Amino acid sequence: MAQFSALVDATFMHLGIDAAFTPADGAPLSVRVILKAPSEVAGLFDTGLGGTATVGEVRASEVATPSAGDQMTLDGHTYLVRQARQDDLGLVWRLDLDKQ
Repeated sequence: MAQFSALVDATFMHLGIDAAFTPADGAPLSVRVILKAPSEVAGLFDTGLGGTATVGEVRASEVATPSAGDQMTLDGHTYLVRQARQDDLGLVWRLDLDKQ
């Protein structure tokens, strides 16, 4: 497990950017985030509507329990956490974000 953790840390140091993560009921934390904008498909009456979603990945070692309503600020933009899911190893949180 330590090998995976070291790999995740190295990935975030090289690919991540600095951000401020603010829990809904707490003080801001300095974190590294990998920001993505994958396509998102939503079904409506059996038709696929395409759009983009903003996803931020943060290390669980930096953010223990993110939840809906938390905020992330990076590059002068603020995002609201819509949903948080942890990876199978418990090392990374995937945050679905809405730009404010």
